[in-house]
Amino acid sequence: MKTRTYKYIATSLLVGLLTTVLLITSGAFIGCAAGPATESWSIPNIGTYSGPNAEWGLENWWGVERAVTEINDAGGILGKPVTITKLGTIGWSADEAVVAFTRAVVGSLIILGPTSSNDVQTGGHIAEETKVVFINPAGMPGEVVKAAPEWGICLSPDISATYVAPTVEWLGLYPDRKSLTVFYHADNEPQVVIVADLKRVLEPRGITVYDACLPLQATGVTPAVTKALSFNSDCFLNIMLPNLAAMVTDELYNRGMTDMSRMMLGSYTNGPAYWAVVEHKDMQYGAAYTNIYIESPRWNAVLDAYHAEKGADRMPGTEMTFNYDAVYLMKQAFEDLNITGDPAKLAEERVKVKDYIRNVENFEGILATYDIVDGLAQASTYLFQMKGGQQTLVSTITIEMQRECK
Repeated sequence: MKTRTYKYIATSLLVGLLTTVLLITSGAFIGCAAGPATESWSIPNIGTYSGPNAEWGLENWWGVERAVTEINDAGGILGKPVTITKLGTIGWSADEAVVAFTRAVVGSLIILGPTSSNDVQTGGHIAEETKVVFINPAGMPGEVVKAAPEWGICLSPDISATYVAPTVEWLGLYPDRKSLTVFYHADNEPQVVIVADLKRVLEPRGITVYDACLPLQATGVTPAVTKALSFNSDCFLNIMLPNLAAMVTDELYNRGMTDMSRMMLGSYTNGPAYWAVVEHKDMQYGAAYTNIYIESPRWNAVLDAYHAEKGADRMPGTEMTFNYDAVYLMKQAFEDLNITGDPAKLAEERVKVKDYIRNVENFEGILATYDIVDGLAQASTYLFQMKGGQQTLVSTITIEMQRECK
């Protein structure tokens, strides 16, 4: 079984690497340690910073950096500045995930990330076994629970919230549409789960679900588009990597599917990496973890900084905001618990931080106030439609609506 193989690889590497740590100088992983000796909070961050997912990962990194800048400008956490040790992966390499987690757990109170569900699956158990809490800002809650049932936290909503319920809501706007083709990656386990959940919920509602898949490392999309068109389905859901998803949309359009209201994007696909390259935009629908079009002084300040760096016409990816929230959630926990960072208290303070973060009421995120229950965020999600180059809110997918799709 795939996960078991990864676990044996991970355990072997973990033992080897931790042994190496004991043999080299104590400063080798000082970037991942938080303690009074450094007079700062040095926190590891695992993210997807190379490969086809790099733009998505770096978008999320922007949220981490922005939060850290704000906190440090305001005096740090308990008077100590925050620094981040950046540990990058390509998002689907088991070996890279294992190495990143193995480095991250050494001397750390907490880990920010990873952002990739695959990294969680293949490396998250290392944090569980070594008892270091990690905050997964933008992955699949089910994968976090599976890999790290006690020490993993997930800030993004579950599949019913981010894929199934928005799809049900979208199809409800068009009662005559009775068939759906899903573009996805069959070599991505979370996406396979999403498609199975869609079939489980939609088929009893009279919606036939077809699949058209490509490997994660595909360079072209014509086989999947040709297969999809052969089904003559009424509409399409695209949850592929943003660059491949954009190629699918444009090829569908060029082959006669010009009514873009027949296309919906999953929450992972619906972001800057997709909209920056797709040619045919208007009338497409997109699910989103958050509503980035709200007005608030705090959000406006973040948005101004984002636009100053990225350009006034670009809107941030919704998952970036969870990465921003993860830093502030860590800050709240450290301050409320009066964490010291004393290496002699490391095991004790890890438990305190974990117990605090797993159950939080009314956490004030950058875009919404939400609860965290047993390590999982409880929040509304959203359905948008692109009109005139701007995403327009269509529906708010409440917790109750999400529960109906489980």
